[in-house]
Amino acid sequence: MNIEALEYFATVAKTGSITKAAYFLGISQPAVSRAILSLEDEFGFMLFDRIGKYLHLNIQGEIVYKHISDVLENYNELRARLSDMNDVPKGEMKAGLSYSGNSPPWLVEIMLWFIENYPDVKLRFQQMDPSQLVDSLISHEIDFGISSLKIERPNVKWVDLFSEEMGIMLSVSHPLVRKDIVSLADMKDEQFLLYSHNSDLKDFTVDMCKSAGFYPQIKVDIDTPELIGEIVSKTQGVSFISRDQYDYLKEQSQYFFERGLTFRRISEGYCMRTCSLCVLDNHYIRKLTWVYINYIFEKFGLAG
Repeated sequence: MNIEALEYFATVAKTGSITKAAYFLGISQPAVSRAILSLEDEFGFMLFDRIGKYLHLNIQGEIVYKHISDVLENYNELRARLSDMNDVPKGEMKAGLSYSGNSPPWLVEIMLWFIENYPDVKLRFQQMDPSQLVDSLISHEIDFGISSLKIERPNVKWVDLFSEEMGIMLSVSHPLVRKDIVSLADMKDEQFLLYSHNSDLKDFTVDMCKSAGFYPQIKVDIDTPELIGEIVSKTQGVSFISRDQYDYLKEQSQYFFERGLTFRRISEGYCMRTCSLCVLDNHYIRKLTWVYINYIFEKFGLAG
């Protein structure tokens, strides 16, 4: 038995999937499968039951998971404290991201800053849904998280970074283009197209539409953000997008011009999205994490 195998087991338990665990851990699926089989061989019983596409802890697995949680938490804190004793930071910085969007410019900037200043430290930004982000933070699998959907949990501290205006992306041939500003009520009968893989955009869409008294008709829900614009341009569907994100993509390429896409503001002033950073409160956080977080705070004009 080794710590890595226990970490792989805990990740499979939380994600319910070998594939998702491998993606989250940044390793191959066979490596995760071998670790699970090794633990089951050592303990002498199966740890999971397969129900449909998902793996669920059985009674023995629940017992193992309960007892190793504290072991992994203590090990991660030990690793963080020892890391702070190095003159030159090394190892890995892991952050969770549920902020939806196709490489927003501020994310690229904060990643480049870290790479340039800490070449000996591996940086991993992992896309995950908001609930998984908070669970991973609590279990010390990530150092901090960034999301526009806050999930309140004990010892999880949120700090707002910025707020941005949200609007809709639609084809230039869409009937709503005749309006300079649209209301949420105008979209009652529209078909929504979403990129919702490990992001908060679906929750945002549902919440905004419900605030206007209707539930959105979600026509397409896909995992590839690049396809959203393509599909919107060829249908009468719409998709929420931030003003900043739209402007950034428009500046970077002719994508939006070539495909006949445009942006419309929404009349409701509360149709905003706030991006926040979360850390564990009352827990040891290594120095490098604080340095990086303070840089992010300064970037958005916040005090460290």
